[in-house]
Amino acid sequence: IAKEHYGNQVQNFVYAVEQSLDNYKFNLLKNKQTFISQMKNSELNVRTLDEGAVDEKSGMNFSEYIAILSGDTSLLEKSKLEKKVAVMESLKHSHFRELTRHKYQLEKLQNDHASTEKTLGKLSADAAVYNDRLQMTKEGTKANPIQLNGTASRDSEAIGKHIIKLFQNWKPKAGEHEEKFGNLYGFQLYIRRQQEAYEENGRFEYRYSNSLYAQRENEGIKYTYNNGLPNTDNPKLAARHFLNAIDRVEHLKERYKRNLSDLKTELPKIEKLTTKPFTKEHELRELKTELANLERQIAIKIQENQLKQHQSNEPDEEQTPVIKLGEHQTNGHAVKETVVAASASERPRSRMRL
Repeated sequence: IAKEHYGNQVQNFVYAVEQSLDNYKFNLLKNKQTFISQMKNSELNVRTLDEGAVDEKSGMNFSEYIAILSGDTSLLEKSKLEKKVAVMESLKHSHFRELTRHKYQLEKLQNDHASTEKTLGKLSADAAVYNDRLQMTKEGTKANPIQLNGTASRDSEAIGKHIIKLFQNWKPKAGEHEEKFGNLYGFQLYIRRQQEAYEENGRFEYRYSNSLYAQRENEGIKYTYNNGLPNTDNPKLAARHFLNAIDRVEHLKERYKRNLSDLKTELPKIEKLTTKPFTKEHELRELKTELANLERQIAIKIQENQLKQHQSNEPDEEQTPVIKLGEHQTNGHAVKETVVAASASERPRSRMRL
């Protein structure tokens, strides 16, 4: 029927009696709704939920039902204020969490900036030495005046074979892992032994491999080409391995210049974000003040109601009735007789008042 005549929508009526046991029932439902919603939604910044009047995802707002059923509209207003404060507190928490994230990001960028500047300085110095000593052949190509320990040949193929043989057969001395064996354009040429762990049949084994690199000075930049692996199939290409490695200095210098420029642009932006204040702090303070005043009014009203209820339950002060008995003559004088009724706790007796 709903699909055919009512657009697949129906109205849901909730009936409750003011100042009755329904208040207690809705309080139970509210408690269930709170912890169930908290378990289902793991992204809450605070434990106070903004349920809303009617929410399709979390259901109806039982806390508002409780306020309405209590017969006091100030409780309903208090419930709405508490929700607004909870939302503001959540926004404030998120804001300061973002500040912390930006501070870590700023620290990382500052470290990257210092490291990039240091590396760029080394690259610039290496590039100056390389460009100052670079030689060109008659054909217009870069010359390769490489000098190797263990061979005096100038033939490129002989040099390449020497490099390939050293790469394939070199083993370090005890306690060492690298060795210098030549120079080129003011850069020292090194071979080093690398260790790599791998798992085989449930056990960790180690394999060793050699690699080549060039370095101008200690603590300087290590220049490699093809991950330090020479072309073992072509001796002439192997002979130019170190020249290709050192020739990368200009490309690396330009790349680090761009990185440094990007860091200089990004740093002021992040610094500004780390000092950004919470723009709704004043609004949150006003809401908290309003909520505190309302809670104080509600507390006073509760005390007044309790006092009225206490006074209504106290027994009224007992009135002492007087019963007239009439008049008679005593020694020629008229005397009025009255009897005062005693309280229930006293022994019944009559009094004569002359």
